[in-house]
Amino acid sequence: MGKENPQIKCACGCGQLLSQYDRRGRERKYLPSHWSRLQPNQRESLPCDQCGKHLQRPQHHIKRVKHHFCNSECAGAWATQNGIRRGASNGHFNTITVLCNGCGQDVSKAESLIKRRNGQVYCPSCVGLVRQGRKGFYVGYPKEFSPSLRTYIRKRDNYICQVCGKAQSDAGTLHVHHIDYDKNNNAQSNLIALCRVCHGETNFGTDKWVAYFQGLISARITLLK
Repeated sequence: MGKENPQIKCACGCGQLLSQYDRRGRERKYLPSHWSRLQPNQRESLPCDQCGKHLQRPQHHIKRVKHHFCNSECAGAWATQNGIRRGASNGHFNTITVLCNGCGQDVSKAESLIKRRNGQVYCPSCVGLVRQGRKGFYVGYPKEFSPSLRTYIRKRDNYICQVCGKAQSDAGTLHVHHIDYDKNNNAQSNLIALCRVCHGETNFGTDKWVAYFQGLISARITLLK
């Protein structure tokens, strides 16, 4: 037999009944939110750590939080001035100047961002063109890129991602990637099946991926001869 679960009165003094044990067998004394009725709600006055403006905070909040601010602007200013957003903690840490891959002009980017994108960085003007389709990103597909064509490419590639080797049954419906990033070039030799994760990785280091996929297709054509 399980543990007996008698009805007891809430310890806050409200007179309502509750089960002594919860579903996990832990002992209860209060109904939800009733425990706070016995807790002191005293507030203390203290200055904002950034602007010095006086504010009221509950005692339990003062004990739990190390720094206190009157609003988010003061919190952000304090974090910037006191090193929370300096150095390696800052997303723009170690910013360097490199050449834009689109127009060739100087552009300042974080070194970590440049490394993550394999050197493929753009100035604000060129990145807009990239997203509009100049490099094959985020652009609508033509009618030639039909569901039947995509199904044929998946079948041709044995329903296996051509990078990591995962089967469609494990990775979900495979994407069909344009090797030269030109979505208007829907020749079968320019299409390859990839899983969702690998397809996302091809958005960075495009020159490397073009060479890799073209090598795969060339090797396949050679074997068929």
